[in-house]
Amino acid sequence: MIDDDLMRKLRGKVHTDEWTRLINSVDASHFQINPSMVFVPEDVSDVTNMCQYAHERNIPLTARGGGTGLLGQALTQGIVVDISRHFNRIIEIGERDVLVEPGVVKAVLDKALKKKGKFLPPDPSSSNFCTLGGMIANNSSGAHTLRYGSTIDYLEELDVVYSDGSMSTVGPSIPPDHRCGSLLPMILSELGLIAASYPNTSKNSSGFRLDALVRNRSYYPQRVFAGAEGTLGIITKAKLRTVEIPQFEILLVCEFQDLTCLLVSIPRILSFHPSAVELLSFGRLSSGQLQHNEKGLTDFPTIYVEFSGESLTTLEQRADLCRSALRQSCISSEVLSDRASCNAAWNERRNSLNHILRFSDGSKKAIGIIEDTIVNPSLLEEYIPFIQGIYNRYKLDYVMYGHIGNGNIHTRPLIDAQSTMAVEIIEHLAHDVFSKVRELRGSISAEHGDGLARSRYIKQMFGADVYWLFVQIKKIFDKKNIMNPGKKV
Repeated sequence: MIDDDLMRKLRGKVHTDEWTRLINSVDASHFQINPSMVFVPEDVSDVTNMCQYAHERNIPLTARGGGTGLLGQALTQGIVVDISRHFNRIIEIGERDVLVEPGVVKAVLDKALKKKGKFLPPDPSSSNFCTLGGMIANNSSGAHTLRYGSTIDYLEELDVVYSDGSMSTVGPSIPPDHRCGSLLPMILSELGLIAASYPNTSKNSSGFRLDALVRNRSYYPQRVFAGAEGTLGIITKAKLRTVEIPQFEILLVCEFQDLTCLLVSIPRILSFHPSAVELLSFGRLSSGQLQHNEKGLTDFPTIYVEFSGESLTTLEQRADLCRSALRQSCISSEVLSDRASCNAAWNERRNSLNHILRFSDGSKKAIGIIEDTIVNPSLLEEYIPFIQGIYNRYKLDYVMYGHIGNGNIHTRPLIDAQSTMAVEIIEHLAHDVFSKVRELRGSISAEHGDGLARSRYIKQMFGADVYWLFVQIKKIFDKKNIMNPGKKV
């Protein structure tokens, strides 16, 4: 229970009732962990007071936004700090950036920015529910990473409360606090190790993003919090760069006879510089699961190739050239240029995750453990058949979709959760696939993060030396290991 002296300081509410704890014991993952209490802070002083209290008593703290994490990032046996209730203001929309609190829902921000002709490009499928704080904690991406990059690329400044209740504003133009300041010499001394150990991919949400902190002789300390899953501090305010909404958008929809024809075509498609290349959901399902075909699973592998920009004529030319280049490879193609048709098509793609999460056949469920791997797109012809071979070895049905233009494949096997072999199969599957990912210099997590499910594989992913760096960084920012423990290290 909270001490009386702290209760007198807090403006927010402390919930210890069974119902509130039960609601916060789950997120979008397969896990369930009951917190000891749920705290809903009203202001920054509430956050600092709670951190001080937890620090003195070694009580774990986990910040929670929309609860849309797929890997148990928002779950804890300690105190859940729910920032979604009151930290949800869009403080200021500037010419080139926006200042927000972490509880702002992405779709709400999209609507406000659209009135100014601006947008924040990372667009996860959960945009209608996920918060900006969660997107930073996960380093979220989405369909348009191919052109625009991930959340880490738009972070300019962060206000952070550390585990002991101290506060700091972190950014490239601000003198670093002692934590961020002590991080810099460690990074500079290990630049070679970091360059050799990190994935050769366009996005990554695994581990700590040490590879992004020093660029062109400049230091960007705010980026260490991107993808850190709340393990280094609690964000209370964020300044994010925005960009102009492109005036025109054209969508080329291509259907292929088989996956081999599609994979061979990816390098050719990328040569036309699309803003997105998305694979619609497909896979191998038994006869008892075929009813899901009408709910989003395609009979033939299909991709969306988007071209966006300011000149409609230029976009039409690129789409036509791309379509012509694929004429011998695909069995059908269609160009969509009106906004309504494009939006309808994108909605179908965004709903892929919802369809897949609902897939079931008795006790068989679509299990997420290797659902977010990424390799360089040039290696997809080797990597995807490897995954299919693993599924064949274990006689598993599966579904597959994702951001194939980045080499980011979302795939889930259907596993009998009640089988005595389920855990063993999942562990073997993860070991085999993650070993291949490391061999190809990919990442075990492109955009979903590590959480409870994948943190155990981070050492395998990066190697012992880089993992040791992660442990030291955790000690610098959170010596008592109370900030979302069990994730990352």
